[in-house]
Amino acid sequence: MSTQKTQKHHRVAWSLVAFLLLALLALPRLSLAGVPRQGEMRRPRSEGVSAVITVNTLADENDGSCSDGDCSLRDAIQVAGGGDTITFSVSGTIALTLGQLVMDKNLAISGPGASHLILSGNN
Repeated sequence: MSTQKTQKHHRVAWSLVAFLLLALLALPRLSLAGVPRQGEMRRPRSEGVSAVITVNTLADENDGSCSDGDCSLRDAIQVAGGGDTITFSVSGTIALTLGQLVMDKNLAISGPGASHLILSGNN
């Protein structure tokens, strides 16, 4: 094989290696680009994609938003879409001081268990 052909093959090989390295570096960024942080809800989202919303306060609030530091069970139910899952990062008792919860969509609620979280009707 001539020196010119060998050099051309080396350039092509190094170009391919460089491309693959760049693709590998970009892959983690692409895979996390549409994933909300814990407790954060982003709308709109693709149909058929469910979200996990994390309740991070025991307070019974109704401000209509869920953020990293302020997402009540009532707010999580309000901002959730059908098929979403609500989880909890808190332990204790949630007293429903604002009345009954309205569940008007299909949601999964996954709690840490009765020994860690209690939902009280505040009666």
